[in-house]
Amino acid sequence: MDQFKGVKTGKRIPDIATSDVIPAYLGLLAMGKSSYESINMFRSNKLFRKALGI
Repeated sequence: MDQFKGVKTGKRIPDIATSDVIPAYLGLLAMGKSSYESINMFRSNKLFRKALGI
């Protein structure tokens, strides 16, 4: 296994957990955003996260 020491896996720690995807998407739908890509606008919005409990 030493041959793989220091090799990056390419995995990232997500900003939003998998279990938070549905509440986040429902929040987007409630605001009239139909694409999940719109979540990028709200990633750093503390109010959005607090309101959805994520």
